[in-house]
Amino acid sequence: LSAVSPELLHNDLTQIEQSAEHQLRLINDLLDLSRAEINALDLYPMMLDPYSLISDAFSSMAKDAVSGVTWRLQLPQNLPIVKVDPVRLRQILLNLLSNAARFTPVGEIALGAEAVDARLHIWVADTGVGIPAEVVDHIYEPFVTYETAVQPATGIGLGLSITRHLVALHNGFLAVESTPGAGSTFHVYLPLPDGESSLTAAPLPGGAVVWLVSRSDSPSQEIVQFSLRQQLTLQHLHPQASWEALLAVSLPAAVIWDMAATDSEDWQLMRRLHNHPQLHQIPFVLYQHETATETAGLTSLVVKPASTQALWAAIRPTVPEAKTGSVLIVDDDARARRLTQEAVRKGLPDYTLRTAVNGAEGLAAMLDEPPDLVILDLMMPEMDGFEVLERMRLDERTRLVPVVILSGRQLSLADIRRLERYTAVTLRSKDVFTQDEIATSVHQALFGDDALPPQTSALAKQAVAYLHQNYTRPLTRQEIADDLGMSEDYFSRTFNKELGISPWDYLNRYRVAQAKSLLQTTSDSVQKIAHRVGFTDPAYFSRVFRKIVG
Repeated sequence: LSAVSPELLHNDLTQIEQSAEHQLRLINDLLDLSRAEINALDLYPMMLDPYSLISDAFSSMAKDAVSGVTWRLQLPQNLPIVKVDPVRLRQILLNLLSNAARFTPVGEIALGAEAVDARLHIWVADTGVGIPAEVVDHIYEPFVTYETAVQPATGIGLGLSITRHLVALHNGFLAVESTPGAGSTFHVYLPLPDGESSLTAAPLPGGAVVWLVSRSDSPSQEIVQFSLRQQLTLQHLHPQASWEALLAVSLPAAVIWDMAATDSEDWQLMRRLHNHPQLHQIPFVLYQHETATETAGLTSLVVKPASTQALWAAIRPTVPEAKTGSVLIVDDDARARRLTQEAVRKGLPDYTLRTAVNGAEGLAAMLDEPPDLVILDLMMPEMDGFEVLERMRLDERTRLVPVVILSGRQLSLADIRRLERYTAVTLRSKDVFTQDEIATSVHQALFGDDALPPQTSALAKQAVAYLHQNYTRPLTRQEIADDLGMSEDYFSRTFNKELGISPWDYLNRYRVAQAKSLLQTTSDSVQKIAHRVGFTDPAYFSRVFRKIVG
């Protein structure tokens, strides 16, 4: 190495880095293309001013420009607000700019944007070799190659194919103009939110009206002081006020919602306001002065068969700090009882285990000798889990005993609402969680842990019910989040924190569990079963099935 000059070594390392980055981009493009073809390529859109994003993408490409090529950025100062996935929009821009650079050995490359009618128009123009007319209709196909008099046979790769998919996912369209020997221009048209081409990002002007929606008769002093400092006019509204009449007079610059003492009707109204054509593009702030206390409800849910770790995560928060105690397992399924006992012994080796084969026997056992924890199935003969819960909470001896629901039942929203009435209940699903995960849930239900909440929120429970009711069709994170009335990121974080796995891991495990049942009870083909449980691609279903089942 001492004989190699630093300059040559730097050049070699730079080439290695560029080759590695190229391979990584190719792999990512292949993954994105495969996801797009099975409708599994999700977007995470947000309202943003595209100026900085477009400028940054341009700069990242222009700084590595080869000599002989001039790069120009043509952006007005005020671009309209768009609702896009910033990561995917950047990917679109980099793909188009990279494609232009590949076919422009000398000349000019320009990136520009403007508002046209109800769309944001972005273009990438180059003075390169252009695209032959016979190839134009095929450039969006993967790995298309073509050559010109001045350019040897060159592959377009996957960039344009991915770009077309990404633009389509944004409800936009991609077009190209090209003249061989003179260059090409790619046009991206993205719809503006509700066609509002004039909306631009700007600070709130002094004197602007801000709605404060609150059930309190007097606004929070923090909000009042903030509005005074910002020279804003604060308009105090009760949630049931006639905001349509106020909207007819003037459009607020922002909406601030006081979260104190909110109820389900407030959340419905909040969604209506946020989705209103005139309001959904303005700042919408949820404010809460004090930490909310969680209302009584279900602690957690486990779906059968569940892993030891999942069951343990559900049980651990409910166990008192004492190192010994008793756990009662109520389940009519002998195999499930055995697996649950193994999970509990793993997490609570010093606890006494008792079992009951149906709800009536289980209730009698716990009234005779109240346990420290009950692990309860919902579907049982003689007395189901719902009735057991109801009778437990009516009796002083068992009213406060924590319960882990371990059920293979396909939960509906009605089931969730029934479970919502009871405190200290943890919910896990059979066939979804591993034994290790169940063991973690058990320990969490008994002892508590800041890393895992002791109670499953209404959000997580409703999400589980939504997945159970809709697993047979393609689902997106945005669809589920919209149904629950919250942002996609908050939904994913909450679900992951409370159940220990991501929504998509849960959905795949649940689908595979249903597929296993169909494989055992029907003569349907693998392809038909894959479609019945929500997989559009049998090959992808096979990969997921092998990963989960082994």
